[in-house]
Amino acid sequence: MAARLPQNFSPVVTTTHFQFFVAHSLPAGAQAAAASLAAACESDYGNLLAIFAGSVPGHLPFNVYLDDFTTGASHGSCASTEISIGYVPNAASTPAGVNDYHAMMLMAEVVEVFSSKLVGWPCSENTGEGLSRVLARELHPGG
Repeated sequence: MAARLPQNFSPVVTTTHFQFFVAHSLPAGAQAAAASLAAACESDYGNLLAIFAGSVPGHLPFNVYLDDFTTGASHGSCASTEISIGYVPNAASTPAGVNDYHAMMLMAEVVEVFSSKLVGWPCSENTGEGLSRVLARELHPGG
């Protein structure tokens, strides 16, 4: 995916370890999806800190961009905290209002950053990719 200039995005919400941005081209529902991610991300981050023995990734905060590319999520390198997530307008939410699909996509990328720092696993190879999918699904089974 080609990098987008930050001016193509609007800031939506900031938490302790995450900043969320939404592409200007997305509908208003994307702002709600970003707020939903913000509501869940710090708890997920705490769970990952426990799993990865308190090893904190470098270059925080995570900058999360909801974008208009099709689906999925990506980041530039295994250690990159710049994460893009494809906005899916009809993704289901939990009873608590958390959009599990977007949250699962975000946590898969965050797990790759953690595993790159702690054990040096390449995120695009079987070990890093497998771990990211398992832990993201564990945190967000409805995704």
